[in-house]
Amino acid sequence: AIMSCSKDGEPGASGTNGTNGTNGTNGTNGIDASIANTGFSVGGGFGGGAGTGQFFSSGLNTKVQFPDIMTNVQNAFSVTTNELTIPTSGFYHLTATVTFGSIIPNDTPIILSLDQNASIIRFIRGRYSNLPSITITANVFLNANDKITVYLVQNSVATHYLTNNSQNTNFSGYRVY
Repeated sequence: AIMSCSKDGEPGASGTNGTNGTNGTNGTNGIDASIANTGFSVGGGFGGGAGTGQFFSSGLNTKVQFPDIMTNVQNAFSVTTNELTIPTSGFYHLTATVTFGSIIPNDTPIILSLDQNASIIRFIRGRYSNLPSITITANVFLNANDKITVYLVQNSVATHYLTNNSQNTNFSGYRVY
């Protein structure tokens, strides 16, 4: 059998387009722009300058006062109540530092705590002496309108005071996400 070769013909007409596929899933939301509007920084400067700050009687759990506003976006911190009211639910980074201005006897038990709605969320307890500076940090999810406060109790036999300096006694924080 002999095969014959022939030349290919011209292409045919174009077919109709197919239907579109289903849409993909939506991407994740971007970072909330309000995060930039949640920072605060307050200090224990009672009238400014060096000198005597807030007093703490032995054995009493006392709310730390921060009358010196350095940054207070959304007016979240109240110097009247010494409370931070969380403006927007989210994950927050909070830091409080207290520095004593009076000499603490050797091995004095001291507790510094961060409270959320009158319940402790973080505390640091230790035995201190001389002029201690104590810092507590919390990374915690908080709901809008939660109330955050800083408390201190010292168990010496005398009343002691914090420094009158916002650089040494302060409370600050911001929303991470």
